[in-house]
Amino acid sequence: MADELSAVDVTVLSEIINALNKLDPEARARMLQSVATLYGVSITPAGKSPSESGVPPPKVVSDVRPSFSEDRSQSPKDFLWEKQPKTAVERAICLAYYLSHNLGMHYFKTADITNLNMEAAQLKFSNPAWIVNEAARMGYLASAGGQNRQLTAVGEQFVRLLPDRQAALSATKEKRPKRRRKASNQKEKGSE
Repeated sequence: MADELSAVDVTVLSEIINALNKLDPEARARMLQSVATLYGVSITPAGKSPSESGVPPPKVVSDVRPSFSEDRSQSPKDFLWEKQPKTAVERAICLAYYLSHNLGMHYFKTADITNLNMEAAQLKFSNPAWIVNEAARMGYLASAGGQNRQLTAVGEQFVRLLPDRQAALSATKEKRPKRRRKASNQKEKGSE
């Protein structure tokens, strides 16, 4: 009985085959290898036995953690739709998260965020440099040398909790750096 396919198995298999048929052979092979890696299954190239290919026999490992951390199939437009940022700064933080987690760009420039914003078909940033600097001032982005930026742990947590803005803001409020007062303000307050 274990060799028989259930109705659910047949449906899933049919969906997988239909989806893979949309890809060219090279992309199809990459996709199959990615899925095999995700589920910890070894695959053997067609026409070769495991001993000929140098690949060990297939084994299924339960509760395997993927070798990559995020689902890379989601478009930036879909990602922003899911996270629902309310301000340009929040949108920039979400795009920085997407660059870091979905595209593997751990260090990026303002132009990278702007280009991804355009790819996601979002409204153009009115002043991208100010927006990125504001995100850094708020503790969501950090300098990574030169003009490069990187997402901070606070920024990551903020985006992960979206679209629940209240939870995102309250969870990251204590972790964000405190605003420093300017020296002139401190002098005035000290003389009072």
